[in-house]
Amino acid sequence: DSITSFVHPNTDLAGIKSVAAGTFDSGGHDTLKLEVPMPLEDILVLAHFTESKTASKRLIDGGGVKIGGVTATSYRQIIDKDSLISVGKKKIIKIEMVLKRGLEPPTY
Repeated sequence: DSITSFVHPNTDLAGIKSVAAGTFDSGGHDTLKLEVPMPLEDILVLAHFTESKTASKRLIDGGGVKIGGVTATSYRQIIDKDSLISVGKKKIIKIEMVLKRGLEPPTY
């Protein structure tokens, strides 16, 4: 708090905390729970970030999608572990893998 007050004097500290919490805390974005690994292009459609796989491919090819802060390079990339996917600066979704016992992940 003291550092924030020093860097941003004459500002509402509670307002700054609220914005930071909404941006950086785990509650600041939606969570998509997947039972099986799936391609990135499908996840973007499921998350309503794009309307089609074709739009997903264009977005990924244009460098507009990041996984864990790293720019995605392939629309066929399989998401098979907990990840944070972002499109632009404001569209963020947390992927949680909830694999059921005895269920083998598909091979693509």
